[in-house]
Amino acid sequence: MDFIAGDARDPLPDGHNVVILDILHYFDTASQQKILAQAAAAVPPGGAVIIRQPIRDDSWRYRMTAGVDALARTFRWMKAESLNYPTREEVTRAFAGFAHDIRPLWGRMPYNTYFFVFTRPPLSS
Repeated sequence: MDFIAGDARDPLPDGHNVVILDILHYFDTASQQKILAQAAAAVPPGGAVIIRQPIRDDSWRYRMTAGVDALARTFRWMKAESLNYPTREEVTRAFAGFAHDIRPLWGRMPYNTYFFVFTRPPLSS
């Protein structure tokens, strides 16, 4: 396992599984798409990209998520200049051809967080 410190928009080395946890909403849409495309490109056949991310939709859970984060920014608990939650479609766009498992992580929590697992198909023998 490698932990790579740096800017999430920088290219990733090839041949790695990738985990992205709760960071996409700190970036503009173009940067989000760049991060996701680079993650998809880095994954080898049979490898996976795992993402945990709140998403933007019309649900009360999204409004709760955005409201709590706005409050956290107001009190400076969250030091983000702005927030830009991607939609489910924006998260999945870079993973055409990958198998996917997408599940909400609601449990008993009111937040609109999802768990995405994208798996690149293995090479055919």
